[in-house]
Amino acid sequence: MATGLERLCKIVIILDHALDHGGLFPTDDNLKKLRHDIQKLIQETKRVRDKHPSNDGLALFPEDEAVRVMTLFLCEFAQCTRYYNLDLLHKKADKQRDPISSWYDLV
Repeated sequence: MATGLERLCKIVIILDHALDHGGLFPTDDNLKKLRHDIQKLIQETKRVRDKHPSNDGLALFPEDEAVRVMTLFLCEFAQCTRYYNLDLLHKKADKQRDPISSWYDLV
């Protein structure tokens, strides 16, 4: 989910940039600034959505507590715990929570 959401957000950002800049895509450096920060990526896609208002309810991003918690989890997973099992093998996962247990507890 984290990877898919990250890629979807980046596609929106890339297409928006291309529309605003005569078909030119953003540089790799511009995209690297967004990294794997799903919260930042979602904020950027909301900015794009605000540039192109729609009456379609599907254009809105849900803002309830469950979505907030899932977004936080996916952001942490994308930035920190996606390699939890590999880190565990190398004894680097001491301060990380197992992402599956974390998802179960939060969601």
